[in-house]
Amino acid sequence: MQFRDLSGADSYHRMQATYMPDNEFTGSGGVAVPGVSPGLGHVWVSSEAHQKAGYLPSRWGRALVRKGDIVLDINYYDMRGRAIAENDVLDLAKRQLERL
Repeated sequence: MQFRDLSGADSYHRMQATYMPDNEFTGSGGVAVPGVSPGLGHVWVSSEAHQKAGYLPSRWGRALVRKGDIVLDINYYDMRGRAIAENDVLDLAKRQLERL
């Protein structure tokens, strides 16, 4: 997402980043995205499958990176409950950053 100015991007990024450690799906503190200033890029991956009656188990990963007035927000799902590798989400985020 591209914002009109840095303050909009920063506000959105900080709001989402503070929400993530408390999210029931993450199960971990996540890892920083290499090549990005500390605090501006992070990846979280669910450690346990989220299961709800009547639905297949699901797992989830998320990358959140701010670069100037642009925020990269990737949500990565597996709707069969298979494990998601942290490196897969991290690699996807790095590839998308190369395009910016």
